[in-house]
Amino acid sequence: MAASGEGVITPVRENSPYIFENPTNHRKTHFHRILVRYFQRQTTFWRVYEELPWHMKMSGSWGDLCSFLLSSPSITDFISKIQNSSFWTRLHLIHYWSMLSEVGYDAAGAYVFTVSKIKADRCHKVRRRCSLSVLECRLFEVTTINKCRLMFFIGKFLKLIGKTKEAEGLFLNIENMLAQSQALTQVLPTVQNETREFYLEVGLTHEGFQCFQKAWSNLMEFSPGDIKDNQDVVRQKDLVPSIMNNLLNPDAIFSNNEMSLSDIEIYGFDYDYTLVFYSKHLHTLIFNAARDLLINEHRYPVEIRKYEYDPNFAIRGLHYDVQRAVLMKIDAFHYIQLGTVYRGLSVVPDEEVIEMYEGSHVPLEQMSDFYGKSSHGNTMKQFMDIFSLPEMSLLSCVNEYFLKNNIDYEPVHLYKDVKDSIRDVHIKGIMYRAIEADIEKYICYAEQTRAVLAKLADHGKKMFLITNSPSSFVDKGMRYIVGKDWRDLFDVVIVQAEKPNFFNDKRRPFRKVNEKGVLLWDKIHKLQKGQIYKQGNLYEFLKLTGWRGSKVLYFGDHIYSDLADLTLKHGWRTGAIIPELRSELRIMNTEQYIQTMTWLQTLTGLLEQMQVHRDVESQLVLQEWKKERKEMRDMTKNFFNAQFGSLFRTDQNPTYFLRRLSRFADIYMASLSCLLSYDVSHTFYPRRTPLQHELPAWSDGARAPAPAPGSACAPLREAHGD
Repeated sequence: MAASGEGVITPVRENSPYIFENPTNHRKTHFHRILVRYFQRQTTFWRVYEELPWHMKMSGSWGDLCSFLLSSPSITDFISKIQNSSFWTRLHLIHYWSMLSEVGYDAAGAYVFTVSKIKADRCHKVRRRCSLSVLECRLFEVTTINKCRLMFFIGKFLKLIGKTKEAEGLFLNIENMLAQSQALTQVLPTVQNETREFYLEVGLTHEGFQCFQKAWSNLMEFSPGDIKDNQDVVRQKDLVPSIMNNLLNPDAIFSNNEMSLSDIEIYGFDYDYTLVFYSKHLHTLIFNAARDLLINEHRYPVEIRKYEYDPNFAIRGLHYDVQRAVLMKIDAFHYIQLGTVYRGLSVVPDEEVIEMYEGSHVPLEQMSDFYGKSSHGNTMKQFMDIFSLPEMSLLSCVNEYFLKNNIDYEPVHLYKDVKDSIRDVHIKGIMYRAIEADIEKYICYAEQTRAVLAKLADHGKKMFLITNSPSSFVDKGMRYIVGKDWRDLFDVVIVQAEKPNFFNDKRRPFRKVNEKGVLLWDKIHKLQKGQIYKQGNLYEFLKLTGWRGSKVLYFGDHIYSDLADLTLKHGWRTGAIIPELRSELRIMNTEQYIQTMTWLQTLTGLLEQMQVHRDVESQLVLQEWKKERKEMRDMTKNFFNAQFGSLFRTDQNPTYFLRRLSRFADIYMASLSCLLSYDVSHTFYPRRTPLQHELPAWSDGARAPAPAPGSACAPLREAHGD
């Protein structure tokens, strides 16, 4: 602030380059010039950098300020060495550049001049301490690496102030200088990454990818030993493309098959885990009720009551060997993921698994049948239903009890008894009555379910509901999440359909259910809006409605019972609801996961390329990398589930679950609410996923990891798994 002649305090605008010309500031200007001379005589330290340019600005010493900030390699060197320079540091620089530009100085030109001095080796080693007035002569014996580091710093700030052409030229110049020096340092990949980011920012994607290819090719010129000695440099995220700025959208819809919503006239829905979602309390209820049925009706030891449901133990899509009583994760090629085989609550050692199955491959004849069941000689059961999570936990807990207490038992009988107990929780109405009695505890209120249905209705779409749940249960749930008028939104409602038999058995006719839940004996000639029907079959449904082929889109959470027959036999379009998708995508968006996957992919590329080195030292390095790769795979698995990892991937392959999802679902998403982000005429285009022979080898450049089948119909990066 400044005092006027009348004693009024007037503000001084410090961001004006003409402050020093204000008559009221003559004394201050003189004081600032004294401080300029003082700080110029001091040795270099952070306080000097903070104070000196400000005093130069306040005194109007524009030539000195330009020389200090823009023309001196020594000051550039000092600023570039600041570790983790703050936003405010960059902001101050921009402020001073703006001031210099306003009074006629060319900041970019001054920096380019500094570059010419650096390249011409105009810096020499002199005495250790000197004043800032002769700081240009203070630097050091300049090496190529030192020169490039300074030039890189200048290039970044040229880009920052919008001098893109000058920045591009400087980055390419630095890259050539470093490549010719044959030195593996952090500077080269950092510069190449900055150049790549520069091209991506201005929309030159092809040039950006070429920069990464060059970075990888340069790395491949070194031996495994050299890379190992400089592993910290190789491991930095600058060497591999950054994906932090292209995160996955948990609310996106992913497409396995091209499909346009403009072709869809009729929308069908399952009820459980499609229209309605349940809280974590439901699985605990199912587990406890089935456990009590085992004790009370199947005479299992009362001691198993001490076991409680663990929601973090199992994941969907696992296989259970009925005869060997082991739970495991299998990939799309029928290979067991070692480290994910559990007998009871304990992992089975890899050696024992390999001995048990004579390797890690499960033959086709031992796999589950078409619907994931263990029948007709199949020894495997696949758990595809979300309701199966308590079943897997109960099986494992009872197995654990028998094993811990050395009790001889027949695994086949145990599996059947647990399956029957879980079924009875549903069939006997235990689960339904509990939910109806405390609907707020068990049902997650979803206002967006009504929003989705209302949107479709407003656009003239017909809708129907086919569920295995009973009439009163569905009615109470829909009243809670949609409203009393929920039936007005649906053209047809079918309960207790007994899917998947509903899609195959032609013998069962429909029965009408009245308002009191009583079954009527009338012959059904038409499926009327506002009515509820029970049982029936799809063939009769098609005959009465005429809803056939690809104009129908049906949503469900069970890959087999809801979707498989519809897409294979009837040509309906199908949408899978995968609630786990949202949580997995959020994990995959974390910086820790991205960095881990980046280094894991890099290690894989190094192993592939460097295996040609057969000398003893190189082979030792390769063995260390293989060990580290295995450890990182285990770490990646733990991001999702400590026992079984991701629902969608094994180590490098898709899971068997994802294989079936890709085959039977045209689109998939975390919940129906994802539809709200898309227009009713939107077309879902699956990303073209390169086949292995369509991808360049690691040695030919950068290879992006092959994505899982299906990719988002929104701007998302490719997904990695465990």
